[in-house]
Amino acid sequence: MKYKHIGVFLRGHLRTWEFCIPNTIKFFSEISDNVDYYISTWDLYNIGEIRGKLGPHNLIHVEVSSSKSLYYNGDKGMTYLQYLMLPYKYQREKELGYEYDCIFDTRPDVYHTIDYSYEFNKIKPNTIHTHTIAKFNEHELIEDFLLSMSGDVFDRWCKRYATQSRKIGRAHV
Repeated sequence: MKYKHIGVFLRGHLRTWEFCIPNTIKFFSEISDNVDYYISTWDLYNIGEIRGKLGPHNLIHVEVSSSKSLYYNGDKGMTYLQYLMLPYKYQREKELGYEYDCIFDTRPDVYHTIDYSYEFNKIKPNTIHTHTIAKFNEHELIEDFLLSMSGDVFDRWCKRYATQSRKIGRAHV
């Protein structure tokens, strides 16, 4: 069963973006009738090329942050880029008159493939779905290649940057 409308948040370095974006579009189009894209990256890339690569697909916003920022690092970068997208998500949902069925938070340099045995439409409340947990210096970390969650969980996930909560821990970018 496909979603009616999802938000896809691509954040981080573009790296292999040009190779991955056709597959990313195909991947999300196969699981939802309507897909809105949001991109948050660093000032190391040509934004015109980003807009051109999505073609007719629904690009809601592109946010470009300075690579000279104190947030340009593995500990704070991911959360910072996510947090910057929240106002645009809120505005879009207000325009639509409803919240997204699901939010996908991923990186633009990931080549996605569909595991048809996984039921994407079974997102549980208060849960972030990920494909794996990584071990790093005796700590378990969420792999950030593809996360899916409800909109309210995404909102709280993004705000962890603003609250600087020590309970959240570190994220790998």
